[in-house]
Amino acid sequence: MKKYRWLIGVFISVVLVILGFIIPIEIDSPDDQTVIIDYTLNEYSAPACFDQAGFTNNLDDAIYSEMEDSNFSPESSCTTDEFTGTTVPLWFSLFK
Repeated sequence: MKKYRWLIGVFISVVLVILGFIIPIEIDSPDDQTVIIDYTLNEYSAPACFDQAGFTNNLDDAIYSEMEDSNFSPESSCTTDEFTGTTVPLWFSLFK
């Protein structure tokens, strides 16, 4: 039995690595993520979507958790998609 102890350890390690790629984890967007708000249009945008947004010069930055409770609306579906949760495997969730 001592002879096969290393084989059992390798087998358990391989199973754990494989399970890490199979087990799904849901990741929510962080509440402290920065958003860009336009006071003229009463809209907000994710930084990744700012180039496509047709904002005026009346800009400021805020935190996403503040925008959920305000009268500002997302400027496009790009912004909405940036702040929705995603489901990824366990190993990938460690890097996000």
